[in-house]
Amino acid sequence: MKRFPTLFVLFLLTIGLHAQNIKKLRDCDLLFHVTPYSNPITEATSKNGLPIDHVGIFYRLNGEPVVIEATYRGVVITPLEKWMKHPERIYIGRIRDKIDKQQSIANALSYVGKSYDYLFQEGDDEIYCTELIQLSFVDKLNNPIFEKVPMSFHDASGHVMPYWEDYYSRRSMTVPEGKPGTNPSEMAHRTNIKLFKWTSK
Repeated sequence: MKRFPTLFVLFLLTIGLHAQNIKKLRDCDLLFHVTPYSNPITEATSKNGLPIDHVGIFYRLNGEPVVIEATYRGVVITPLEKWMKHPERIYIGRIRDKIDKQQSIANALSYVGKSYDYLFQEGDDEIYCTELIQLSFVDKLNNPIFEKVPMSFHDASGHVMPYWEDYYSRRSMTVPEGKPGTNPSEMAHRTNIKLFKWTSK
């Protein structure tokens, strides 16, 4: 009997593990993306050396695994397989608090079609990734699960980064440093989230 090439066997094992992990995902799990490259967002927000730059909401829509997310395309529904091109860069955030899953998903879906918020501002009609999470997730009394925190646009020394000064200056705005908001790295490390790596689940 011929042996399968080692790489092919490893490929089959990887596919099998990937499928098992998808089955274990629960609606309302948060999927955090860790970038392999530093960027202005991770430089201003990364905690514990984990450069998280994006997050989406896992959901089974009509039985199909998808991610509800706010990206440059706006708030969209993305098939999980398309979203998860690099599983080794994914962390799962499972919320410890008792949430109203049905209402939270309904809230998230209600924002589909909204434009992306490139200015990371609160109270407008555009939405960025963690703003979608913050606005959508509620408990059984309709209270938000995630409170807002002061926005961070500064480096490790505490100074606002030149990139962000230029970014907002070109839009005739001041950097909203310290204004209420959210960011993916800070959210991933909140006490009401259990964070674990995709490939270790």
